[in-house]
Amino acid sequence: MDTLTHAVAGGCIASAAAQQTVPEFTAVAACVGFVAALLPDLDYLFVFAKRPLLAWKYHRVALHNVFVLPVLALCALAISYGLSSIALLWAPEWNQHAAFNTHLPELFGLACIALISHLLLDYITSFGSAFFFPLSRRRFALGSHFLTDPVVMVIMALGWVFDEAGTAVLVLTAYLLMAFALKYIATRKALSHWRTLQIESASPKLFPRPGAPWRWLAIAERSSHYAFFYVTPHKASEINWLDKGLGTRAYKLYKNDPLLEYFIGLSAFPRFEDTQRQNQPAIVVEDLQWWWALPTRPMAFSALVDQEAVTSVRESKKLDKGPTGESEAPPFIEEPKV
Repeated sequence: MDTLTHAVAGGCIASAAAQQTVPEFTAVAACVGFVAALLPDLDYLFVFAKRPLLAWKYHRVALHNVFVLPVLALCALAISYGLSSIALLWAPEWNQHAAFNTHLPELFGLACIALISHLLLDYITSFGSAFFFPLSRRRFALGSHFLTDPVVMVIMALGWVFDEAGTAVLVLTAYLLMAFALKYIATRKALSHWRTLQIESASPKLFPRPGAPWRWLAIAERSSHYAFFYVTPHKASEINWLDKGLGTRAYKLYKNDPLLEYFIGLSAFPRFEDTQRQNQPAIVVEDLQWWWALPTRPMAFSALVDQEAVTSVRESKKLDKGPTGESEAPPFIEEPKV
C-alpha cells in the first residue's frame, strides 16, 4: 500500500485499540499509530540516494521484517513524544501528553499494532515483503490487491474523521475478506477460460490490477511465449500471446550487472525487447505482471548495449521513443502452434 494509506490506517487502528485500553488518551494513541505506520517505508529512501540497486534490494526488506518492529516502535514513541511536547507548548491545557508518563507500555503495544498493520497491508499486495530478513529474503505476498487501493484509504479516513475507528476496522476486515472471495472466484473463472484452449502448459497465475479485487491479469507461460488475459468475477477477456523477446542473449548481457540480475530474480515473467536510447542500441527488460497500461510501464529497466556488453542501466518509467516519436509497444502475435 502507499505510505499515506499506511499512516491513516495505523492511526485509525491504534485509536480503535486505545478505546479498549486507554480511552482517555485516544488522541495521542492515534498519533503514535500514525507515526509508527510511516516508519517501515523509510527503507524506500534508498531511491533518493541514486542507488537503485540498494532500493531494489532493501525496500520492503530492511524495515519490513518482524525483527525490527520493536526498534521501530521505540522510534515511533520517541517521535510522538517530541510532537506531543511541541503541542503542549502551544496548548498547555492539553492533557494527552501525560499518557507518556502513565501508559507507556500501552502506547508501545499500540505502536506495535500499527506496525503490524503496515506489514499486513503490504502482504495483501502482489509485491510482497521479506518478513524474516535477515534470515531470509523470501518475499511473502497474498496478491489480493494492487500496490495501492483507494477503498482502504477511504474506509480508514472516514473512520478517523467521524470518530468511528472501531467500525472502520470492522468494515476494512469485511472488505478484505470479500477481496479474498473475489480472487477465488476470478481464479476459477481464469482456469475455466484457459482450459477452453486445450493447451498443455502451466495454469495461469492471477495478478491484481488497478481496480482489484474486481479486475485481474492472468498470465500463463510457454517455452517461448506468454499468454495473458484480463479477468473479472463475471467474465474473461480474449487471450493474447506475446513472445518472450531476446531470451538467452539478454540473459548473457545482464548476467554481470547486479541491478538487472536482482530485478530479473524478482520478476515472475521477465521479457526483453530491443529498442533505442540516446541513438544507441538498448534493451528493455520488464516483468510482464506490471505491463498493464501502455505507454507507462512501471518497474522496467532499459540498458545501453555496446558490443554485447551492458554499459549503463536506468529505471525506465516510460517506453523510449521510436523513430516516429511515438511510444513503441511490444508486438502481439497469433496463438503459437501447439
